[in-house]
Amino acid sequence: LDDNDIAHRYIGILLLGVWLVDVSLRRSIAAHTAISKGMSLIVQAANGGRRFLPRRFTFPVVNHSLDSDGLTLVHSSLPQARHGSTGAYAERKAVAKETRRERWEKKQARLTSLKNRRDGIPKGVARTKFRSWFEPYKISNDKLDRQARQANLPWKIKVASMVERIPVIMPNKPKWEEDYFALKTYLGAFGKVYPKELGL
Repeated sequence: LDDNDIAHRYIGILLLGVWLVDVSLRRSIAAHTAISKGMSLIVQAANGGRRFLPRRFTFPVVNHSLDSDGLTLVHSSLPQARHGSTGAYAERKAVAKETRRERWEKKQARLTSLKNRRDGIPKGVARTKFRSWFEPYKISNDKLDRQARQANLPWKIKVASMVERIPVIMPNKPKWEEDYFALKTYLGAFGKVYPKELGL
């Protein structure tokens, strides 16, 4: 082999290595993106086949590598439950439950306080005072009205009221407005006039 053939082979090997590194980086980035979004991954099984992982599984520890062919993504960790590896979900659930419990207890405490919130405060003072005057007055008027109807007595007017409405002084209308209303009244006296072509 001459020097040109050896140089060409070295260049070919170098380009192949660059391509393999590029493929590895692209697959690693795609795998990390898929895991961060909770997507399913296509992994290489032990028998050489491929299988899909459901959405409820994820990979807490990611170790990616290329198979001997340089094209297949191999995952070295086992799938685990999404919230099984950490207690974040359980903590959030416990906090939410405690919040609901506090709201419930606060609501029940308020409903209990509504029953006795006015204990020790006089109730119905104004109503009792009004009834003490109104009840005897009503009984007296009912008795007088019954006696008047039995005696066939007419109504006797004791009080007369008069309502006066003070007129509102408005400024005089300008000349153009008076002419407008005069013309409108004049045209309205003839009614609606339609063209003869309409036959109305």
